[in-house]
Amino acid sequence: MPNMTDQQNKRPILPPRDPQQRPGQKPPLPTYKRGPYGYIIIFILLMLLLTIYSQYRETNNITWTDFVKFADANEIKSVEFGDTTITGKFKSEVTYNKKKITDFTVDYKPELLEKDFQNKLVQRGIEVTVAPQHIWLYMLIQWLLPLLLVIAFFYFVFFRNLRSGAGGMLMSFGRSKHKLHG
Repeated sequence: MPNMTDQQNKRPILPPRDPQQRPGQKPPLPTYKRGPYGYIIIFILLMLLLTIYSQYRETNNITWTDFVKFADANEIKSVEFGDTTITGKFKSEVTYNKKKITDFTVDYKPELLEKDFQNKLVQRGIEVTVAPQHIWLYMLIQWLLPLLLVIAFFYFVFFRNLRSGAGGMLMSFGRSKHKLHG
């Protein structure tokens, strides 16, 4: 009759372990297949980040009165008139608000600008250019992008779940998956 210590020493023989399932190690990350919607969302997010970055990057804003003073003092080399901003370069480095700057940006309202203001700048020897208008780009970013984000949100939350049956995944918690056998 075998004693108790012999039975305790006999352990069941287990199959060899899979090297990826060692205790103390994390399982490998799952690989996800990206569909076309994933790439569209990534593209939209990148465009949104670039738009936000372009709005908050550091620019050397000067006031309108200082811009006129610099133009009168003949310190401006060139300017470019945009939709609501004027960007320009100085002939040499200028100290403004305790900073040394070589370029500047001025906000303005085109309807308040004198008719011959650009001609006056040209007469002072300043190169004047006019930037092409990008109204369609602003319209696209301000109207179409939020609309696409809302549509994508509703698609992923509601319409995808409707495909998986009545109520979808949102309404399936608490339901049992087992079947009755009779």
